[in-house]
Amino acid sequence: MSKEEMSRDNFQAFQDLCQGQIVGNEWMQDYPGSVDLAAVARVLRPLARRFKQAESLTDEEVLAAFFSTQAVHLLKNLRNTYCFWVIAKEAAFHIGDYSAQINLPDVVKAMEARPEIKKAIVV
Repeated sequence: MSKEEMSRDNFQAFQDLCQGQIVGNEWMQDYPGSVDLAAVARVLRPLARRFKQAESLTDEEVLAAFFSTQAVHLLKNLRNTYCFWVIAKEAAFHIGDYSAQINLPDVVKAMEARPEIKKAIVV
């Protein structure tokens, strides 16, 4: 398999995983809460292990397989985990090279493209 084919397969696997987390959880869209990064890492772990060809990864290593530190910082400030998955899926379209991490500019572009996705309410 060529690097381009692997990149395309990785992108599709990430998109499918995000879509699976979005479907059926639309009820959560306006629910105020927070992003549970540990839950996100649990969902992403099998895919991260495949990408990194590693037996075990910490939550931080799982997140780093897909997102830069700055991107995670912005994503964790979304309204809830449903919003995280919507923006993560959208951000993947903005990276260009599907083998790259999703970076802060990608998340910003995704948030601009999906203005209906709410940030967390800060009281």
